[in-house]
Amino acid sequence: MNTLYRVNSTILDFHYSGGIYHKMQINWFVKARKNPIMHYEDGILRYSQKKDTALEEKSLNEHFEYSEALAFSSYLFEARNLKSQIIEAELPICVCSLTLYDTDELDPGKDLIKLSESKDYKLSFAVWGCFNLAGTTWRGPDEDSESLKQLDELEDLCVEVQSRRTSGLFK
Repeated sequence: MNTLYRVNSTILDFHYSGGIYHKMQINWFVKARKNPIMHYEDGILRYSQKKDTALEEKSLNEHFEYSEALAFSSYLFEARNLKSQIIEAELPICVCSLTLYDTDELDPGKDLIKLSESKDYKLSFAVWGCFNLAGTTWRGPDEDSESLKQLDELEDLCVEVQSRRTSGLFK
């Protein structure tokens, strides 16, 4: 069986939407892979027995090959001064342990960074990041700092989550 990987980064002082969040974890994922990363039968538990495998297929394709993980980690460090961790993924995946970052409806507090849409991104595969404000410590209002200068473009690439606009809790 092939080995696949996840790439994560932790930003000590993450500047987002007017605030500073301490130790924000960014989960990076390959966005809209054109070809399957591996045979689905090899990467998805009981693949041939399922009727609908779209979520599992999408989740599997968000993983990195080792060469992609290395190239992306190098890009993060060289272009953003951001360290990352390359983590071996548990395979085969199944619905009960599914991690899917690229969804139409994110939970409240989650948002995306469209990193591959930045001007200096030169890799041949698209990568976005997902983060979750829940569980992080808010450190106060955003003020000018060195980490803000380093990560300024990341905030520009963030997209607002649809669920924040219409959470359905208040009518």
